[in-house]
Amino acid sequence: MTKGSWSQTLPAALLVLLARPGRAEETGLSGRLREPPAVAAQAAVKALPDEAQVELFTLYARYNDVVSQRMDEGWRAGLIRDEGAKASQDDTLPARQLEAAIHGREAAIKTLTKRLETPDPAAEARLRRELEDAQLRLASLRRALARSKGNCLDWLDLVWAELGRLKPEQWSIRDRERTERPFHTGAVLCSPPSSDCPDSEPGPCRQVCLVFDPWQRGQADVYEFGAWDRGNAFGRVPADFFLHELPEPEPVRRRSPRSSGG
Repeated sequence: MTKGSWSQTLPAALLVLLARPGRAEETGLSGRLREPPAVAAQAAVKALPDEAQVELFTLYARYNDVVSQRMDEGWRAGLIRDEGAKASQDDTLPARQLEAAIHGREAAIKTLTKRLETPDPAAEARLRRELEDAQLRLASLRRALARSKGNCLDWLDLVWAELGRLKPEQWSIRDRERTERPFHTGAVLCSPPSSDCPDSEPGPCRQVCLVFDPWQRGQADVYEFGAWDRGNAFGRVPADFFLHELPEPEPVRRRSPRSSGG
């Protein structure tokens, strides 16, 4: 069979991989074809104890909910922060933290206003200064929150906080920056390491390491860590795997959408 004839029988995606120099080892094409990273990750998850699988499903359900909620509120996918623009310290905070700070200032203003209804004469001037400062701070925070939301730090902070509220026992959660372009960060979930492996960095020593990263598409995407870190397009695990393949946990109640404020 000639080169032209056998190449016509190969899938187009495989031909593209064969044509990319220097990627044979990464894609498993040196010697024999290895499983794509996403397929290998699914097999590794299925090999975990049921309690780890159920907890992963529960974490994914919360993740899927919060990503959908934020997209409905107007968050964007693939937003890149303009590092060249002059920004205040508030503008660099993730959106969720801005929201929390706004709620805190609103509560403080409510408390100060109540105290000023019947103020202690000795404290009235101080309370009025505190109220004015809180109102100015609230206005600054609201201006910052009015920016477009959906850069990688917004998504990372949101995912990390939401999953952390579930207090997972079988999975650790940490943030990691990709080592190849685009240099953005994602929330990495790892199952417990083997007993003879250090509990420090995600990698082959661990049973499973997945990245919950909605930044690129604005969807509840999950990637095998190594592929995500290297930019391998075959690292995204299908959402159906998390929705249908894992043991059924107790249902996660969907929260009603809330305004993001500002």
